[in-house]
Amino acid sequence: LLVSNLFIAPAQASVYLASMAVIGGARSVDAIKATVLKGFLPMLKILWVSSPTATLFAQNFLPAELWVPFFNVVSLAIGTFFSVKVKKMQLAVARKRKPENRDD
Repeated sequence: LLVSNLFIAPAQASVYLASMAVIGGARSVDAIKATVLKGFLPMLKILWVSSPTATLFAQNFLPAELWVPFFNVVSLAIGTFFSVKVKKMQLAVARKRKPENRDD
């Protein structure tokens, strides 16, 4: 659990945020880096809280046969949350750029 939170979660968060930036329309390396840097720590904080919490819950209250479906549902919920959060960040940036483009 500790190794997962210290090594796997940061790598997974970086790849996820970079992928979401590209899917969202970021084409330059600088735009992708900015998206990753802006969302990295908030995402890690949520992963560091949710992963041990879900694991402890599953170990204490669920039979072993239900662990895989439970973790799939938890991952789906967290992934949806992050997708919505990243999309809101992208829309906020787009709204800020829109008035700047009108002044030109």
